[in-house]
This record gives sequence, C-alpha cells and structure tokens, in this order.
Amino acid sequence: MIEEVVKDINLATQLALPELKSAIIIFFQAMGFRQIEERNDALHIKRGSEFRNGYTYNPLKWKSDIYIDFRQEGSTTYVKTKFIINTKHQWVTKKEALVWERVFMNYETLIASGKTNIYWLENELKSAKAANRNILLLTMAGLVVSFVPALYLAIEFKMDVLIPVIMGSITYGFMYVGIRTSNRTT
Repeated sequence: MIEEVVKDINLATQLALPELKSAIIIFFQAMGFRQIEERNDALHIKRGSEFRNGYTYNPLKWKSDIYIDFRQEGSTTYVKTKFIINTKHQWVTKKEALVWERVFMNYETLIASGKTNIYWLENELKSAKAANRNILLLTMAGLVVSFVPALYLAIEFKMDVLIPVIMGSITYGFMYVGIRTSNRTT
C-alpha cells in the first residue's frame, strides 16, 4: 500500500505575482485548506491529519501539504508546486484518485488563466463520498448477515455470546478490505 502520493507541477504564467498568490490562497481555502506560511517567493498550504485519514469519506480531508515556490523573471512568473498527499490508512479508490486529479487540473488552469472550474471538482467529490458511503453500507450489511446467524448458533448451542461478536467483526473486516480492494487504484 502506497503511503504517500507526490505530485509536482511546474508552470509559467503571465499573471502578476500578487494576484496569482491571492487566487491560489482563495482556491485552496475554498476546499478547506489553510495557509501555514507565506513568504514573498513561497506558500505552504495544508489540510488534514494522519489520524483522520482512516475516518473520512472526503479525500480532500486527508493529510496534505502543498509547497509552492514562485520565481519572477520579467513579466513571467514561474510556479513550482509540490503536492504531498498522505494516503496512510487508505486504499485509494478510483473515485478518490479522480478527485485529486481534478484538483491538479483545476490548479493548473488557475495558474495558466487565473480562473478555475470548481464545479467539476464538486461533482467528483460528491461521487467519491457516495462511493465510500456505499462501501461502508455494504460492509455493514455483511456484518449483519454474518452476525445474525452467528448469534442464532450461539444461542442454539449455548455458546458464549462473544463468539458471534468476534465472527461478525472478522467478517466485517474481510468484507471491508475486499470491497475497498476491488475499488482501489494501486
């Protein structure tokens, strides 16, 4: 399992540096990121924590660090960006990967033109969240399907009630891993 995705984006633009920095900050703040550091030639933007990685339906809430360096030469601004996305505790699904691809595409468009299309990103994010909820619902259904017969057997054969709980938990784990694995990208 990959624990970190690193994406480098290097672009040049004719946009003035102050307006570009402002547009970048607004772009990331609109997605819930926060600015950690700002210098004349750099930005550091961040979101999420490693702990929350395993408990969120939203891939944009994963622990992410974005380092942006600016270099001005005449009327051209060179923008070097490094996205570091922590995927620890995740099996990245195709839909989650697509959300990040949309972020990269929108970011590149922002650098090139000063404009972006957040609508694309919102659609992909809704789709990824729905898919993750479906995965959870399927695994919960599997838990019920395994727990009820196990409970019946425990009662019928006068076994310890802890046995169906253990059996249900094991089944839940296997179903969750199986469903997530069938939808993952790597």
